[in-house]
Amino acid sequence: MNTERKIWGEGGFEEKYVNLRDIIVPCVERLEAVFYGFFRNIVREENPVVCELGCGDGTTAEGLLKINPSMRIYLFDGSPGMLERAKRRLSSFPSVEFIEADFSELVENGLGRGGFHLVYSSLALHHLKREDKRTLLGHIIGSLVRGGYFVNMDTVVPPSPELEGWYEKTHREEMDERALERGLEPVSEEVMRRASVAEHRQKLLSLEEELELLKEAGFSPVECFYKYLGFCVYGGKRP
Repeated sequence: MNTERKIWGEGGFEEKYVNLRDIIVPCVERLEAVFYGFFRNIVREENPVVCELGCGDGTTAEGLLKINPSMRIYLFDGSPGMLERAKRRLSSFPSVEFIEADFSELVENGLGRGGFHLVYSSLALHHLKREDKRTLLGHIIGSLVRGGYFVNMDTVVPPSPELEGWYEKTHREEMDERALERGLEPVSEEVMRRASVAEHRQKLLSLEEELELLKEAGFSPVECFYKYLGFCVYGGKRP
């Protein structure tokens, strides 16, 4: 088991995340609303070919398929359990292909196919080291058609300790407020304990660094479409 999966998978936390993701990431609905808005307005193909890296239980893909059921979508995830969840959630959509592959395999081997109009990921790529992310971005841009886009919804580190302290405090408060509203025990301590593990924190980059990696890979233009505290939606186009 790799270190990241151990950090976030031990003690049933992976299962807890699926059930409580709107508490653990309080702005997740807004992140996805921005992403869906991007899809509606920018991806103009009638039958687009789309790829999600780290699909989890298929929640984000389901939103896309409701917007355009005629798309062909390829969903990658390294967890057999998550892929089974995704298959059940998306069973009514015939144009979905599920591929079991973790990020280490994707970094080493690429996506194994191309012709994508959109490749995206949600709250997953921050688990990669900078060099692995750089390699993966090279694979992604090579898999896109010209004019295709990569979009990432993810967490980034703030540029100063003062901002980091404020972001963390606000995140804790919002998590616990949402848990209380649902009559649940607070989860902020457990989330922050896992997020503070050095092996995890060392991989996190600033938004500026993330956009620079996109530029280095050849994406142009690149842009941040939305940011709230340490969460953002950003991406770039293959020229």
